[in-house]
Order: sequence, then structure tokens, then C-alpha cells
Amino acid sequence: MSAVTLILGQFKILLLIFVRISAFLSTVPIFSFRALPVMVRIFMSFWLALLIFPFIKISIPIPDSMVFYAILFIKEALVGIVLGYSVSLIFAGFQLAGTYIDLHIGFGMSNMFDPQSESQLPVTAQLIYLITIMVFISMGGHYILIKGIIDSFHHIPIGGIVYHPEITEKIVSFFVYFFKLAIKISAPILASMFLVHVGMGIISRVAPQINVFVIIFPLKLFLGFLMLYLSFPYIMIIITG
Repeated sequence: MSAVTLILGQFKILLLIFVRISAFLSTVPIFSFRALPVMVRIFMSFWLALLIFPFIKISIPIPDSMVFYAILFIKEALVGIVLGYSVSLIFAGFQLAGTYIDLHIGFGMSNMFDPQSESQLPVTAQLIYLITIMVFISMGGHYILIKGIIDSFHHIPIGGIVYHPEITEKIVSFFVYFFKLAIKISAPILASMFLVHVGMGIISRVAPQINVFVIIFPLKLFLGFLMLYLSFPYIMIIITG
């Protein structure tokens, strides 16, 4: 085997490592933020790939055919994207919780533009999401994400991607966890709003002359923010857990 062929083979392996890492960093929260320049992500992906390259084991021989190599290239990119979106799904659970809260306290129409996702998000959803990101970074979560993508090469070797029925179960469990997380965070506020509606229904029956619509909106807003304030220690436990 000539030196050129050997170097080319090693470069192909390095490129596969690079594409998985760059696809992961382009989809995972924090690193995918638009405030982080694309060149910085490419630079980080390249140096991470270069650092872990000597320790990566290849489960299959790297094909010489460009067609088969392109398929392997796409597979590695998909692995990085799936891993990145799996992490994003957890953070989206906090956004969904904020959306539930806003809908019930009367802030459903007060949206703010999120420059990271380039979409409109309710005020409380944006607040909870930003707090989650800050707490995650303060805990060293960005290092955990980097360690996670590096460890993925041991659990899912390059070229060793095989579909298994358990993968479908894992994906479904991720979506279930996504909704459970949103409900767990928003549950105290939703319960208090339910009691407010029940109380207002009773008042409207007992004293029909009272305009409950004038009372209910400021009351929901006050109790909603009060319960959100009281729930923050509980939310922090969920974030750090």
C-alpha cells in the first residue's frame, strides 16, 4: 500500500468523524445558536475530529468507491443530526411548558421573536427556555454535549449503523418524555388556573350581577406569575436532574 493511498484512507476517516461532529453541533442547542458564527462551529468540529481521530475504531473498511463512501458520509451526517435533535427535543419540552402556561394565563397572543430559531415564541416560553439554557451552561452542559458526541463513536462506530426495533421504541420514548416534561413543569400553573375557572364559575352562579370577565383576567395573570415564581425551585430541580 502506497503512502498516498494510506494518507487518503486516513483522511476519509477524519472526514467522516468531522461530518458527524459538525452535524451534531449544527443542530444541538447552544452550539447551533445563530450568534455563534458558522466558521467557529467548523473550526471546533475540525479540531475535535483531529483530537479524537487516533482513538476512533472503524467497524467496516472504508470503501474506495465514491458512491459507497458518499452513502457512508450521509449516514454519519444523519447520526449527528439525530443526536443533536434528540437533545433539542428536551429543551423544546421547556418551551412547550411555557407555551401551555401562556395559553392559560392570557399571554397566548403576546409572542416575541426568537432570533435563534427565527420563530415567534410566547413570553413565558422564551423566559423558561433562556433560564434553562443559562442553568445548563452554568452546570457545564456544553462540555457534556461535547463529551456526548465523542462517546457516540464508541456506542455507534463509524459504518456500524444498523436499524433495530429498539431504536423505534427509543424515539417514541423521547417524544413521550418531551410531553411529560412540559406537563410536569406547567402542572402547578395549570392546576391553579383550573381552580380559578371553577371559582369564577361558582361566583357567576351565586352572584350573577358580578362581571367575572373583568375579574378573571387580572386574577389569572397575578396567580399565574405567583405560581410560576413559587415553582421555580421545582423547575430548577427538573433542569439539574
